[in-house]
Amino acid sequence: MRSLQREGGRRTYACRKGPGLDGCGRVSIRAPELEEYVRDLICGMLADPVTRAAMARLDTGDEDEGDGSLLEVLREIDERRQRLIDLYTDGDIDRASFRTRKDRLDDEAREVEAQIANRTGTRVLSEVPGTYEELVAAWEERGIDFQRRLIEALLHPIVVNPARTRKRAFDPGRLEIVPKA
Repeated sequence: MRSLQREGGRRTYACRKGPGLDGCGRVSIRAPELEEYVRDLICGMLADPVTRAAMARLDTGDEDEGDGSLLEVLREIDERRQRLIDLYTDGDIDRASFRTRKDRLDDEAREVEAQIANRTGTRVLSEVPGTYEELVAAWEERGIDFQRRLIEALLHPIVVNPARTRKRAFDPGRLEIVPKA
């Protein structure tokens, strides 16, 4: 699929056919919706501590070289984050307390992820933010090369299947997305 600028400024990805192109010429999808969907998927995956740890192991092929206890610590931190969110949404703690505690948990998670990265020899994930909001901000700020590296690290090539109907709405059901871990 190739990026294509349509008349009127609309961008799409199209399976283009023609000289030097080996596409079918029949499949296209709106670029902004696809890019937003993939961004949300990648950032959601990377915000999950268990997925981050699995990706760190994937680079070396190690299943579990003492990382089990660190994975447990990440799971515990994630559970504490969830409890903290519940306390805040129930009104049991104020916003300032929530942010302070959340920042502390985020720092703890980063330390554990750095230990996992060092243990497995992976440096890519240690430079990537740990929370969803930070990931989205980094996605926008760092540009296409950063986005491409993350997509290639986490997913097999994304396949866009033909639309089942002529509706113009974005349909994520058309996508075949297979994670690497």
